[in-house]
Amino acid sequence: QYLIFYVDTISFSVPPSVVSPVRYCEGATASALAATAASGATLNWYNAPTGGTPTGSAPTPSTAYTGSSGTDFDTVNYYVSQTNAAGCETPRARIQVIVTKKPTAPIVKDTIYCIWDTVAQVSATGSNLKWYDAATAGTRYALPPTPNNTSAGTESFWASQTINGCESERSYLNVDIIQAIAAFVKTKDSL
Repeated sequence: QYLIFYVDTISFSVPPSVVSPVRYCEGATASALAATAASGATLNWYNAPTGGTPTGSAPTPSTAYTGSSGTDFDTVNYYVSQTNAAGCETPRARIQVIVTKKPTAPIVKDTIYCIWDTVAQVSATGSNLKWYDAATAGTRYALPPTPNNTSAGTESFWASQTINGCESERSYLNVDIIQAIAAFVKTKDSL
C-alpha cells in the first residue's frame, strides 16, 4: 500500500487594493475607510504596520486638526490586510489620512458710501476669496459683488478664503449707502 500526500501551497501575498492618501479639511465629515479584497477574502484593519489586534470593520478617521506635526497638515496612517478562506493573511496596505488645517476667515472692513457715489467691488484681505449672500449656504457670486448705490441702506456680504484646498469660515461685511438729509426746518418769512 502506498499513502500519497498532496501539498497545496497557497500564495496569498498581495495586500488589498486601497486609495491613499485620503484627504480631508479640518472639521469635514469623514467616511469609513475603504479597501478592495480578493474574492472570498476578509479585511483586517489595524492601527499599526505590524502587530496589534485586527478589527473587521473599517475605521472612520477623525478630521480634527491637532497641529502636532508643526505644519498645516496632520497625517495618520491606517493599515489593512486580507485573509483568505485558508486563513492566510497578506502583508498590510497603508492608507494615509491627511487632515488640512482650516484657514482663518479673511479680513474685511465695513465701507460707507453716499448715495449715487461711484462704488467699487467689495474687497477683503485673503487668498482665493469667495463671496456669498449669506452666512452659511446661500448663493456664491461669480465675481466680487458691487453694492447698489441707488438707494440708501445697508447691504451685507460674506467672504471666505481657500488655502491648501480648504475653505475658511465666512467673514461678514457691511456696505452702508447713506443719504444726506437736511437737518433744518423751512419756515415762511415775509418782507
